Order: sequence, then structure tokens, then C-alpha cells
Amino acid sequence: MYCPNSLLTGNRSEKSKHIMKPELFRSIISQLASLDFSGRLSFHLYNEPLLCPNIEEYVHHAHKELRKSFIVLYTNGDLLDDEKYCSLMKSGVDQIFVTQHDYDAVKKRPNQIVQSPNDFEVSSRGGACKTNHTKLPLSYPCYAPTNMMIITVTGDLLLCHEDAFRDYVIGNLQQSPIDEVWNSKKIKAIRAALVQGRRDVATTLCRRCDCRLYFRPGVAI
Repeated sequence: MYCPNSLLTGNRSEKSKHIMKPELFRSIISQLASLDFSGRLSFHLYNEPLLCPNIEEYVHHAHKELRKSFIVLYTNGDLLDDEKYCSLMKSGVDQIFVTQHDYDAVKKRPNQIVQSPNDFEVSSRGGACKTNHTKLPLSYPCYAPTNMMIITVTGDLLLCHEDAFRDYVIGNLQQSPIDEVWNSKKIKAIRAALVQGRRDVATTLCRRCDCRLYFRPGVAI
């Protein structure tokens, strides 16, 4: 098991029917634009983004304001028919990843990558799920909190996408600006420990994490 959604309840769950408020989304995009953001922008975190009825509006706004960004959308593909695909690409999506949990055939489309179960690098999601990996904690560098900013629908900034239970909320973007939260002393200290491979002292989440994907800068998709 690598997906913790069945274990998430209440405020920890992205399965509930929450959609980021438009004013919060626009505020985040505006701040990123002021910072000349040129990285990847993804619309997912333990959820199915195509359940958002106005996902194209969010994508279009991001595409218009963040011309240097690369917009990615992950979906299980259940709601991705030709009409939806075309509307997403027209709105400004650069790449669609279809993450399958079976091996059924998926229609080939430009700018679409299909990932089958064999393509996944399984992790325990910060100890939320069981895996057969080696003894923890790992003495292995991790640049995930350095390379990626993980924002929930309520504006919480998480330490890492592996934090399925939201144990490490660094700040909230409804209360503080992005640059203030991103550059806080708290997260800088955690990053410093992680790039040295010191997961044992970084956080209790990192101590029980077996993810090895982000061992150097710039390897995030």
C-alpha cells in the first residue's frame, strides 16, 4: 500500500469536497508572479483535480499570470475524456500525467504521460503506509522541502508532499506571505539537516520517511 487516502479523515483529508477559494488562489498566483516564479505548478495533493468543476479557470489564470511556469496535472484518468483533455490543454496545461492503478489501455494523446503501477517509486508517505524498505531513519539527503512548495486547499504550507497526516505545517498563506513562510527559520533549519542526510534530527516525519527520490537539487518532476 502506498496511498494513504483511506487513512485520512477530517481536516487531514483532501478527499472531502473542498476547493481552494478563488481569492486565495489568485493571491498565491499574484505572489508567485511578483517573485518571477518559473518552476513547475501542479494541481494535486492526495486528490483528484478533475473533480474541481472550474479547474480550467484556475489553470487559465495561472497560465496567464505565470508565463514562465510549467503547468502539470496528475489525474487517475477516470474523468479524462477527449473533451476534458482538449479543454485542459486549451486552458494552459503543459503536461498531463495519468497515474493508473491497473493496466488498462489509455488513449494516447500529445503531452500526456501514462504511469502504470510498475512505474511508481513506492514510499511509506512519511510512515503512513507500510513498505518493505530498509531500517529507518535513512542517512540519505533529501531536497524535497528545498525544491517544492506544498500548499493545501486551505493555504497551509506543508513541509513535504510525503506528509500525508499534515504533521508539519510551516505556515498558512491566508495569514502570512509566501516569501515569509518559505524563508522562515523553522524550515531553513530542517532543510539544512536534510541536505546533510540527517533525517534523524530534521523532524520526526523525516525520521520515519523512506523516500529517496530527491537526493540532489533539481530532481523533482
